Amino acid sequence: MTLYHPYVLTAMLVFFSFSIGHAITLYSQSSGTWGPSGTIGLFNDASNGTGTAYDGDVTSWQGSGVDIVIQSGHTIVFRHSSFTIGNLTIDIGCKLYTNDDNAFFNYILDIQGTSIIVNGKLGNGVPVDPDKADRIGIALNGGDITGSGELTIREMNWTLSSALKIVAKLNLHMYYIGTWYPYYLYTSPGLGNAPTLTISAGGQLNIYGSFAADFDLQSPYTSSTNTYDYLGKVTIEGTMTIQEGNLIMKNDNSSGQDFTIAINTGGSLILGNSILGNGGVGDPTPYAGAGKVLLNVTGTLESSATDPILYTSNRATVDMNNTGSRFILNGGTGQFLDDDVLGARYYDVELAGTGPKALEGSVSIDNALTFTSSGIELGNHDLTMTKVIPNGQTSDVFVTPGPTQFISTTGTGIVKAHVPRGGFFSPGYTTFPVGNGTYNALQIESYSLVADYLSVRVANQVLDAGTTGTPITSHVVNKTWFIEEDVVGGSNNNLTFMWSVVDQSTVFNQSKTYVSHYTNNAWDIDMQYTNGKAAASSGGFYTVSRNGVLSYSPFTVFSLPAVPLPVEWLSFRVKQQKEVILLEWKTAWEEDNKQFVIEHSSDGKNFAPIGIQKGKNNTSIEQTYQFLHTNPDQGLNYYRLKQEDFSGDFEYSDIESIFVSQAATNVKLEVYPNPVKDLLQIKFQQSPQEAAQLIIVNLMGQEVLQFNLIPGGPALDLSKLLPGQYVGLLQVASERSAFKFTKE
Repeated sequence: MTLYHPYVLTAMLVFFSFSIGHAITLYSQSSGTWGPSGTIGLFNDASNGTGTAYDGDVTSWQGSGVDIVIQSGHTIVFRHSSFTIGNLTIDIGCKLYTNDDNAFFNYILDIQGTSIIVNGKLGNGVPVDPDKADRIGIALNGGDITGSGELTIREMNWTLSSALKIVAKLNLHMYYIGTWYPYYLYTSPGLGNAPTLTISAGGQLNIYGSFAADFDLQSPYTSSTNTYDYLGKVTIEGTMTIQEGNLIMKNDNSSGQDFTIAINTGGSLILGNSILGNGGVGDPTPYAGAGKVLLNVTGTLESSATDPILYTSNRATVDMNNTGSRFILNGGTGQFLDDDVLGARYYDVELAGTGPKALEGSVSIDNALTFTSSGIELGNHDLTMTKVIPNGQTSDVFVTPGPTQFISTTGTGIVKAHVPRGGFFSPGYTTFPVGNGTYNALQIESYSLVADYLSVRVANQVLDAGTTGTPITSHVVNKTWFIEEDVVGGSNNNLTFMWSVVDQSTVFNQSKTYVSHYTNNAWDIDMQYTNGKAAASSGGFYTVSRNGVLSYSPFTVFSLPAVPLPVEWLSFRVKQQKEVILLEWKTAWEEDNKQFVIEHSSDGKNFAPIGIQKGKNNTSIEQTYQFLHTNPDQGLNYYRLKQEDFSGDFEYSDIESIFVSQAATNVKLEVYPNPVKDLLQIKFQQSPQEAAQLIIVNLMGQEVLQFNLIPGGPALDLSKLLPGQYVGLLQVASERSAFKFTKE
């Protein structure tokens, strides 16, 4: 940053200005140097060189009435500390630059006219080294910067009394190594005046370079004394890019002295970092005063920062809820869809960049969510799509989702969207592009009498009690779709569920599937497909539908066995209740089911019957059975169920095991820590007189380790033991004890 304070800069330009007294245009005649002892006859007041010649120095001429034209093919080196002219034109194939990128101070060209036309180059262009750039700076009295060429300068300063419009490509190199102002695009002082900058359609303002402070579009003063109060507006109708650093939206001006940044329709503001507001939660250095800053977006705001918007408050507002506004997340994995915008509300959102994005908090989108190259994870936050879909039409709020880019419901967050009212001949459609690890879209075909908002999330297991209980592990898609409606009643929808083969349990039959609804405290049978139906297959995904759904709660997809069996098992589990063992099992349906024979084994191989439970014969309602084993063995006990039908056919359930110990014969001891990582300590409350032996078995009864214990001896080394649950069997003379522990 030049050390010229704007007041000092203005005074110096006036001091060195020698007005020619009448308007004149000077044309370059060759390449050369424009500076002290500059090239003789570098300019002429006739384009063909037949008029009066002017040397390229500072002593003989300059002024607001002198327009400069750099003619085609000429390269001019500008080396004035400050030089005043009227208007500037650089033709195609020309360049005006300083040929100096090492010094801190700039060469200043003060343009007092209303026009800069660059079809060639002003400056050297963006350097390969981002910390080096041509030293040129320009001071402006407002006006237009136009042309098909490129401007690359170190700073730009314009007076508050005049509007500045950019219709060209302007690069500002923000190489800051001093201690003056933390930004380079600034305005000269003027109490109460309104700086106006417009980047017009077709114009580009590119802020780049590694600078030491953040970028502020407002005045260069951050003092809380409010000596200078600024109103103003920056309007973006073309493209503005801030490649590095943050965009500051802070204002220390007094009440009513506010600032607006407007991204109009067709305009784009592209940020490589965050937007910093003022006075919000987490702001480390809030500005004093009461001035407000509004970033009002009806065009496109794009960011690659992980957290795009920070510190917003009633003094710093980002409004994305305007018709046509678009927020593009172009960063990496975990980039936030920010809830710090006004009302946590967007119009359009596009998910670009790489990796899934994340919700910072619950947000609403009023028009569309576009999946360009990534998806989004809700976590524990909600995403609400507020757009109302006309009756009998297809929702267009989700654009180009797919197997690698969808809404992932990894927590308690839900996605809510409008489902239109349909009719018999004109149903409405809404597809929820949801999933949890994999893509599990839900399509709703609406024949409802009323429109409503439905919310959806997907969980990665199916529980026998719907939202609680034991996971079902056979003949099931390991996904539960939780669906709710805002207004209960009036629904009549066809639901289509999607899954891939990796979502299926180990036993699953795609040719006999049906959608099950958890209702009346049980998973039901879809009565349209009591014998199951073949799932549709496309591109590695399967789908199956259920029609005429009138109410909501958990849904999943089951399959029937490939060969019809009299019973479809849902679950089988055993647990100890004091001195007895409780066996509990559930069935989805039963056909000609006579009874269940409960069988027990001490070794997992040889089973004997211990009881009988009658079946329900024929039923399509989920059934629950219980049985108590009152005399289990000490140690491991194994159980299985033998289902028998009236024809004499039978099948077995899976085998379940449980360990039982008898407290009456236990040796009193303490075992710690539990869970154990490497070393397990066993402490006897009364030291045994004889040697003790410890055998460690897994839950299948297999011996994995053996120790001879010495009272007061060292801790047992279990570092080689695989993680899991184990049982310790301790034998001391005729007494024995057992304990459970977990190896981490």
